[in-house]
Amino acid sequence: MPKLLVFIACFLIITALVTAQPVINSHIQQYTTDNGLPSNGIKGLQWDEKNEFLWMATEAGIVRFNGVDFKSYSKRTCPGSHRNGCSLL
Repeated sequence: MPKLLVFIACFLIITALVTAQPVINSHIQQYTTDNGLPSNGIKGLQWDEKNEFLWMATEAGIVRFNGVDFKSYSKRTCPGSHRNGCSLL
């Protein structure tokens, strides 16, 4: 019985000293056509490590995002492309 009490006392002391990890406050930003996307339908994503761009395949063409602004590439803006939509990168 004394061993059980010592074990319980040690367990309570140890658990009282242990603290939980702090909560990480993550921020999620949602972008839509109101923010400059040509289409809300994103079909694919590709991160460009060298230039630090996020490339998106959308129903309206390819989009480059630099963290602030969107730059769209479609049949209208790039006459050499054969169609507007893009399904993968």
